[in-house]
Amino acid sequence: MGEMQDWMVIVTGASGGIGRETAFRFASAGAAVVLVARDVGALEEAAQEVEARGGMDEEAYTAFLEHSASTHLLGRVGRPEEVAELIYFLASPRAGWITGVTIPIDGGRAETCAR
Repeated sequence: MGEMQDWMVIVTGASGGIGRETAFRFASAGAAVVLVARDVGALEEAAQEVEARGGMDEEAYTAFLEHSASTHLLGRVGRPEEVAELIYFLASPRAGWITGVTIPIDGGRAETCAR
């Protein structure tokens, strides 16, 4: 597929400009690309183009999810709402004392996979 076939990448600002082009580059290299943007119409257009330019089809995506579930300690892939909850917390006043830290939200994969 490509040199980034086992990667999943989240691209913000993906409905245009640098974000959109970045999404295309990752998809062309075989990465599974999650697009995030505020303009829903432009985001849908970008998603269609990413898929046409190298994104995964349904069969490949299903296979990717099945493989990913087997590589995580939790035995499943993460859900979008799990990532959203962390983002919401970190953006809230409750996280006001948290600075300069990396918080992995990968189901334990970073701890179990050799790099």
